[in-house]
Amino acid sequence: SVTIIGAGTTNITASQAGDANYNAATDVVRTLTVSKKNANITGVTANNKVADGTTAATLSGTPTLTGILAADVANVTLGGTPVATFASSAIGNGIAVTVTGYTISGSAAANYNVVQPTGLTANITAIAEPVATAATAVNANDFTAHWSAVPQADAYLLDVSEYASFSTSATANILEKFESGLSTSGYGFGTVTLTSGVWSINAVLRAAVSSAYDGYGAQLRASDGKMTSPSFSKVTSVTFFAKRGSSASTLKVSKIVGGVTTLLESFPLDNLGFDEYTVAVNETASDVKIVFENGSGVGYIDEVTINYTTTAPSFVTGYDGKNVGNVTSYVVTGLNPNTTYHYRVRAKNTSTTSANSNVIDVTTALTTVTWNGTAWSNVSGPTATIEAVIAGAYNTNTNGVFTAKKLTLNSGSFRLASGTNITVVNDVVNNMTAADFVIENNANLIQTNAVANTGAVTVHRNSAPIVRLDHTLWSAPVEGQNLFGFSPNTLTNRFYTYQTTTNTYVNTGLTASSTFVPGKGFAVRAPNNYQTTPAAAWEGVFVGKPNNGNVTFTLETTGTGYNLVGNPYPSVIDGTAFLGGNATIDGTLYFYAHTLTMNAQGQFPAGTNYATWTPGSGGVAATLGTSGVPANVPNGKIQVGQGFIVKSIPAGGNVSFVNTMRSTDNNDQFFRGVAGATTATPEEIERHRIWLNLTNDSGTAFNQILVAYAQGATEGVDRGYDGLAFGNTGSSLSSKIEAADYTIQGRALPFNDNDVVTLGFKAATAGNYTITLSSFDGLFAGNQDVYIKDNANNGALHNLKNGAYTFASAEGTFDNRFEIVYKTTLGTIDATLDANAVVVYKQNTSLHIETKNTSIKEVTIFDINGRMVYQKAKVNNNTLVISDLSVAQQVLLVQVTAEDNKTTTVKVIY
Repeated sequence: SVTIIGAGTTNITASQAGDANYNAATDVVRTLTVSKKNANITGVTANNKVADGTTAATLSGTPTLTGILAADVANVTLGGTPVATFASSAIGNGIAVTVTGYTISGSAAANYNVVQPTGLTANITAIAEPVATAATAVNANDFTAHWSAVPQADAYLLDVSEYASFSTSATANILEKFESGLSTSGYGFGTVTLTSGVWSINAVLRAAVSSAYDGYGAQLRASDGKMTSPSFSKVTSVTFFAKRGSSASTLKVSKIVGGVTTLLESFPLDNLGFDEYTVAVNETASDVKIVFENGSGVGYIDEVTINYTTTAPSFVTGYDGKNVGNVTSYVVTGLNPNTTYHYRVRAKNTSTTSANSNVIDVTTALTTVTWNGTAWSNVSGPTATIEAVIAGAYNTNTNGVFTAKKLTLNSGSFRLASGTNITVVNDVVNNMTAADFVIENNANLIQTNAVANTGAVTVHRNSAPIVRLDHTLWSAPVEGQNLFGFSPNTLTNRFYTYQTTTNTYVNTGLTASSTFVPGKGFAVRAPNNYQTTPAAAWEGVFVGKPNNGNVTFTLETTGTGYNLVGNPYPSVIDGTAFLGGNATIDGTLYFYAHTLTMNAQGQFPAGTNYATWTPGSGGVAATLGTSGVPANVPNGKIQVGQGFIVKSIPAGGNVSFVNTMRSTDNNDQFFRGVAGATTATPEEIERHRIWLNLTNDSGTAFNQILVAYAQGATEGVDRGYDGLAFGNTGSSLSSKIEAADYTIQGRALPFNDNDVVTLGFKAATAGNYTITLSSFDGLFAGNQDVYIKDNANNGALHNLKNGAYTFASAEGTFDNRFEIVYKTTLGTIDATLDANAVVVYKQNTSLHIETKNTSIKEVTIFDINGRMVYQKAKVNNNTLVISDLSVAQQVLLVQVTAEDNKTTTVKVIY
């Protein structure tokens, strides 16, 4: 027997040894071959793919061996690295995929042949088209196109056209005269090439006709003569000449569209002479053929004109399949304004390009819109990319504010109303008179780019309330404004410039031809015929071309370096931006805001102050308002027409004004005189601040200081936080930094209640003075006390939150007398009487003061401004009735001192 143990070849030998009866036989050798069994691989499929220029394919599924004998299943393992390959890299369906690389292993593997997967097919498709999405940033000459990303794409092709079909249409015609191409010896059949193209004919020949028609025409045999034209797009009409032969006939004209023949018209041919015929076709299809079919008699045709429409691709220059790279947005440029464009996109890689995306329509912006007196030509008005033309009366108060690329007044009028603002990116052009283009008080014309304006305008600016001898610091927002003409009723010797050397105002060098200088400030006294009471705003009127762009002023450094500059624009400028752009000056702005009269030497008498502002700390007032509250605390905005003082650094240089400093503030805070209180609003940083006022009992002294614990400040001198005391000609209070006097002082955070702020004090005259905590914010609005320490009174402390501190002083300067401290361990607290033990009330016209459990030693009464209006010593009673108090109805501060020298202050309305 033979046992087969595996595939292979072996020899089998048959032998016979012989015996007594037989001789041994010769051995017979036979070869036995056992073939390997096929091991088939199933369970896999080929995957479709996007064309990538290669034949590489991928597989999916779980490969499985079939055909393995049960005894060998555990001894044959499928492995290897399969490689799938398309038969072609071209786009198509059902492309054969071959597989190599599968192997088997194991102890029985030698008995099997591996049969790679067979019969696999898959599709190679074009890359998917992207999805175009809406355009953004649509301007007059450009927009940004957008589309979705497509896998396998390595670039995108962008088409842009003014036509939704991305092609243009034009009317055209062909004229076929049949002068050549037809048989002359017999009727022709099939196709012939004529002048107008390839025609299909049946029983047609060239025949001699009238010389009026160039001698030849087409003859159609009776009953079956027929001609079919080449294909044309969008045929509108056919014109031809036809006649009969020896007998009458009928000529049918039809059209073929999409394989369907439609009769258009049938004509009887009755005349031996040619007649002209016209057939309306009006077909919009792109493949139209015209058929001429003859009737029972011979017919002749000549001079056939087919009118049709041609189309040709049409793209914006540079955007016919523009390869924009592997991006999903692109800025399309070089466009016309107010024009509708269309764009589409195709994705591509190295081997294929997708179909077109959907089409997006986008209309570019207008370049100009016109106001006709009632409406804008585009309804919505101009924008930063659309110019505005005014051709009728326009008032921003009733017709609205806007931003425009350019503003031109061609006819009508333009009035920028108070409290409104407009922004113009480029220039302003006034083709009317200055009276027709008016910028009212407290309105702002903002311009972005530094371009020249054309034409004069009128700018109104109201001063703060003034009386006849008051002065105001002015600066012109226009070019060429005559100085004396600005206030013609002001005496000519009462126009001043500022002399840095002496810190005085002088009128030397000013003449009738002098004009305002952009960026420079001038002091101008009120008109000589102006009212002396009450104070009222004076309207300044400037006429000229509005200033715009970069304006520079050369600083003088002599003396202490103070210079009078001014806002050169017909808009507010931001103080923070101004100081941030001018490292040539100290970080402080000074505004003249007092009611005292300048003397003939250009100096102000004792008591003059300047309202002062720094961006880091805030501002202080220079005057008290009528309500006794500090007036016009600077808010960091420099109004139209406002002159102000800055201090040059020692090296000097230029002060620069640029358009980025311009602001749309409408607060109307213009300095010169008392105009009510306002709050300082510099940039938002962490700050904790206290304001102290100094007054005297005669009412001739006032100044205010500010101490700000502010983010970014230090204990030293900090630009933008610390403001030097300037122009304080009378009694004053200051804080000290490095022995110098400061009206505003910034100090470091975090706040420490052990801090001590040294104050300077100057008494212009001997007398009683009062220090008041005027205002506070931040942590001082909580429980943090503020003490004034009087070193001339044995270091006694007075809590200013409990009331004002009144003291007597000789004339002189006392830089070591006062300190601000924040806790009682830094001095001896002044004795305080329990406020609950004191009753103050008004009965009829008398003021009653009563104490409990103690006698009154002394009573002192102050008005809200800190002025002493009544004092009585040695009362020695627990009741005091005051019947001779000569004050108007107002809030009074009644300071009561008991026999044990404890004091309290009670506020009462009298």
